[in-house]
Amino acid sequence: MQPKEAEHKKGPVTKLREELEKTKQEAKANYDNYLRAVAEFDNYRKRVQKENEEFKEYAQASLLLDLVPVLENFDRALSHVESGELITTKEKNNSNESQPALGESDNNSNQLNPNWLKGVKIIYNQIKEILAKYGFQEYSCLGEEFDPRKCEAISFIETNEKPPNLVFEQTGKGYTLKGKILRPALVIVTKPKPETGQIDQQENPEGE
Repeated sequence: MQPKEAEHKKGPVTKLREELEKTKQEAKANYDNYLRAVAEFDNYRKRVQKENEEFKEYAQASLLLDLVPVLENFDRALSHVESGELITTKEKNNSNESQPALGESDNNSNQLNPNWLKGVKIIYNQIKEILAKYGFQEYSCLGEEFDPRKCEAISFIETNEKPPNLVFEQTGKGYTLKGKILRPALVIVTKPKPETGQIDQQENPEGE
């Protein structure tokens, strides 16, 4: 029997079932394609969102790194003032100047105006509070065991009064951004002093 003859002998119900099955298969294929397209678009959306977040964090990190020297200058200036090393914008001389310089007291040109100093501290603290909102934090490693993940050793000091590999002095604070190291702390680390015999041997390696 030829295919065309067999096709003609199919009843209307059989033809309807075959067409329905074919339609189901096409619908399933279309639905699978739809799910695949939705998944691909969702992956694309997540990838773009991740790239935008990474770019935002990179931009923030670059900006905050540029602000680190400004914060450190604030720290140095305030520490000098609090330690008694007063900073003024002019010195006493033999002239008859009557107007105090910016930040100087009206009564003594070698003394900083306490209200001016208080205002500087308020501004400094406000800057730190704003940066903290974006996940910027400072940390110290002073007195801790040296950790190369958090610290950068810029020098060593020989001493037997402190344990070796200890952060003896910190010349610069460490900074993090959302828990990630933005800049390691700059530190001076202890190491043991060589024994006298070792020093002599180093100075006279051939026993001369």
